[in-house]
Amino acid sequence: MYSGRPQACYELLRQVRPGRAHVSLFNTQPSCDFTDLFIWSGRVCVACSSVKGAQSDTVAFTTLPGAPDAPAAPRLLQRTKSSISLQWRSPNDNGSKITGFCLEYHEGKQSAFKEVYSGLAKQYKVMQLMPSTKYAFRLAAKNDVGMSAFSSVVSCCTASCSAAPPAPPAPPRLTEAGVTWLSLEWSAPCGSAGRDTLVYILEVEEKGLRLFPVISYSQTAQAVSDVGAGLFSDVAMVTTPASVPAAVEHVEEMRAEPLDDVMPRSSATTLALRWKEPRCHGAEISSYNIDIGEELPLSVGRTSYHILENLQPETTYRIRVQAVNSIGSGPFSSVLKLRTRGLPPEPPLLECAVAGPQSLKLKWGEGPSRPQNSRGTHYCLHMQVDTDRSVCIYSGPCHTFKVQRLCEATEYQFSIQAHSEAGMGPLSTPYTFSTTRSPPPQLRAPKVEPVEWNKYAVTWETLQPMRGDPIVYNLQLLRGREVEQLYKGPATSYTWQNSTTGVSCRLRVCAGRRSQEGSELWGQCSLSTSLPATAQPREHKISSCQDPLPKRSWPLTDEPFATILLFGFVVLAVLFAVLIQYFVIERQ
Repeated sequence: MYSGRPQACYELLRQVRPGRAHVSLFNTQPSCDFTDLFIWSGRVCVACSSVKGAQSDTVAFTTLPGAPDAPAAPRLLQRTKSSISLQWRSPNDNGSKITGFCLEYHEGKQSAFKEVYSGLAKQYKVMQLMPSTKYAFRLAAKNDVGMSAFSSVVSCCTASCSAAPPAPPAPPRLTEAGVTWLSLEWSAPCGSAGRDTLVYILEVEEKGLRLFPVISYSQTAQAVSDVGAGLFSDVAMVTTPASVPAAVEHVEEMRAEPLDDVMPRSSATTLALRWKEPRCHGAEISSYNIDIGEELPLSVGRTSYHILENLQPETTYRIRVQAVNSIGSGPFSSVLKLRTRGLPPEPPLLECAVAGPQSLKLKWGEGPSRPQNSRGTHYCLHMQVDTDRSVCIYSGPCHTFKVQRLCEATEYQFSIQAHSEAGMGPLSTPYTFSTTRSPPPQLRAPKVEPVEWNKYAVTWETLQPMRGDPIVYNLQLLRGREVEQLYKGPATSYTWQNSTTGVSCRLRVCAGRRSQEGSELWGQCSLSTSLPATAQPREHKISSCQDPLPKRSWPLTDEPFATILLFGFVVLAVLFAVLIQYFVIERQ
């Protein structure tokens, strides 16, 4: 924030660092002589002695990048008789990323600085130096804009030839330990002079497993003097104390396929959970607590999954899991929201739509016979094959199914159940449906033979009884559109006296099966046969030796009759075509 006389505004803008400024200017002319200028977060307002003006609109801008600031002087990292190791930090880049560093040195007061290293590394070891010699170093940073000014000069001296590295110090000692920290101390190496400046290096090696942060450390310290680094001390073993387990991670619902009965899964009243065992922090995990929003969490043994039971259907639960060891209970896991499924669907009403001699077409529920969406409710149709065993003969989303290859006049028991994402519903009570009896097959056309004038012998084929039901026959006379029953019974022949003359008559026969209760099931009638012509007897009697035999005529069945009728129509059509063509030519 700036507050002051307006002539100081220009000086303020001049002090903005490159690449970092966000300042707004004002273009409002105040009605009185302003005495003060205020800047808040890049906004400007003018104030007079009694009235404060309104703030201007915010205008943000960024200054152009500049060369980096001069870096701090490099510091000594290590020195030997012939080398000096230096380390440094990056300075402010002033809006342009630093692309390298330039390290220069000189020996003595009269010599000029020489470049010894150029690159992006932040430390460098200068080699091939003289023992017991003082060297001066300076550092500069570079970016795309240019090079910064050099740092202040630091002087470092290489070690002398007679100096020796310090002796190894004693192993470190543990003074205090916490769950996530250790406090160590050690003694200076033997033989080190009080004037020597020693630098210690503490190395830590983790010996423990990652599953337990309790971790065993093997630690060794190493002393470094101006001459060089000494030997490492003996190894000291340090173990942090045990703590409560870490938070349980990856709590999720166990999911399985709808028809998978092996893997546990959630239902309307249960939720199947699983998780990964967290880090025990040095004390073996003994149990888990599962919080579902009730008063007391549910405690389970050392396991990686659990099924919550006796829950409410279609209810959302907020679930948390925590691990417990001998030290105490660890933090709860993040909240997992799960919802129980709805109740499994009830079985639909099962009914027989069409019953046949060898098949039953069953129908259930409401909906199309073959739904397009197969992700909804599915149905399983069971058929009882034994007194205590049934099999599923259909499973799918359809609402109808035709059971085939059944026996005629036989009762069958069926049950049905529905299943959806909520689970498998209950099995319905058994339904009993019966197949119908098969009608007798269609007979061939009967044979008609004349016996004498207007007297005929009619015969037809014989059928065997069907499943114990006797076969009866029905002989019918067709006179125009009239149908007259001539015979009904078990015989396969009949002699008939025609009492009418001059009328075209035809005969047909059909078979029927008579049940034990007396009901009859008739099959399809045969094709009809026309009556053959018979010779009328003479008035005077002729001796038997000269009595001519009656002429036999072949019976005219439906097929020859239809052929003759078709041939007549063809002849008429040709005749009419010839006549029409003749009259058309005559007119032309």
